[in-house]
This record gives sequence, structure tokens and C-alpha cells, in this order.
Amino acid sequence: MPEQSGSIDIRASREEVWAVISNPSRLGDWTTIHAGFEGEAPRQVDEGTTFTQKLEVAGQDFSVDWTAEDVEVPSQMVWAGKGPAGTSARSTYDLEKAGEGTRFTYSIRFEPPGGKAADVVAKPVESRSEAEAEASLERLKRLIEG
Repeated sequence: MPEQSGSIDIRASREEVWAVISNPSRLGDWTTIHAGFEGEAPRQVDEGTTFTQKLEVAGQDFSVDWTAEDVEVPSQMVWAGKGPAGTSARSTYDLEKAGEGTRFTYSIRFEPPGGKAADVVAKPVESRSEAEAEASLERLKRLIEG
């Protein structure tokens, strides 16, 4: 199962960072692979919140249905995603105090259809999504820090 994670320190309180990352309608402000929504995006997240996000990674367009499984304001949010052809994902956002600011850490695990053989096929997309994730973290930092 391909996995990806990263973190960045942001000069802002956890509450300030939480206000951005817990508002799915703001995903386009900082997430580079975000290509829109199917339907309305929620403006806040509670356990059970759902939405469908359109994504574009390495020239591939697809949609993921996300459900918030665990929400602990302002420290953690866990999303379960279902994508095309039986793909699934689990994404976790963690916020912890870091000096005068906040460390935002994300992790995501992808489960492509087809088991181990599909992991090999997914490598190019996984490689590209790592670069996109780093760019998204930097955008989030600039957005919040101003």
C-alpha cells in the first residue's frame, strides 16, 4: 500500500491552522492537486461530514468521496476516501504545538485495486503526488502566515 507523509512548521496557533484545514471549501487555496468539488463543499467538519473532491495528479483526473471519521478540534482529523475502480485512501491531519507556532503533519495511505501488482503501476502517480504534497505544505504555510 503506497504511503506518503510530510510536515511543516507554521507560525500560527493550532486554532488558526485548524480554521483553514478543517474548512474543505478552502482546499483550493492550498492543495495543489485539488481540481474542485462535485456539489457543494462543506465549510466545517464534524465526524460524519462527507464531500466529493475532484483531483488531478500526474495528468490523471479522478474524484474521491471523503468521510470524516475522527475529528478532534484542534488537533486531529482523519478522513476515509473512496475513489475510482475500488481505490481507497485514509488521510490524517495532525496539529501539535511547535515552539511559538504549530506543526502540521499529514499522512495518507492509498489502497489501489489489484493488490501488489497495482502498487507498481501506482509508483509514477505516487512519485508525482509527493512533489505536489510538498508544494501544498508550502502553500498552506504562506496562506496562513501571510
